[in-house]
Amino acid sequence: MAYFKYNKHRGLFGDSSGFLVLGFCLNLISLSLNLIGFAAPFWVKITSSTSTTYIFGLWRLCKKSPVLTVCESFQDSEDWFWLIRGTASVGFGSLLLVSLILFIYIFMMEKRNRLVLISCLCLTVIAAVFICITIVTFGSTKMEDILNLGDVALSEHVHFSYVLSVISMVTCCVAAMSLVFDIKYN
Repeated sequence: MAYFKYNKHRGLFGDSSGFLVLGFCLNLISLSLNLIGFAAPFWVKITSSTSTTYIFGLWRLCKKSPVLTVCESFQDSEDWFWLIRGTASVGFGSLLLVSLILFIYIFMMEKRNRLVLISCLCLTVIAAVFICITIVTFGSTKMEDILNLGDVALSEHVHFSYVLSVISMVTCCVAAMSLVFDIKYN
């Protein structure tokens, strides 16, 4: 039980280095941004010639006409789209796990363990890679052809959830660099 002994004389972040605290905070930011990007159905916005707007995410498709807005789960998807969902899920799960481990490591563990930090670094890199795979695969696909809208698309643009996922990936990479500096210099 010596690993989880609380010492009231330590500071807010205990004896953790600035790089470790920065890496933890960046992981939390990346997790928050990725959660919004992962769950919200705003990855692509397609405007059609019939004044209908299609808003599409990883899990839902919304059809917005001047009269009515209808959202539905996107079940009939291609096999490769299940791969996109899977890689997005692994990226999100890795971010969630590394944030939890770093929280326990910083706030509850008294003894420092290099193996825990290396594991957190690996999980952060895995999250960044899987988020990158999701972003590149999704972004390189023309959604109009995949969705079979039965409508002529006038424009197709990435929406804010996609952008938040990109920012999450970049933040995750910076968090990994911060953990590398912590491992190297502490």
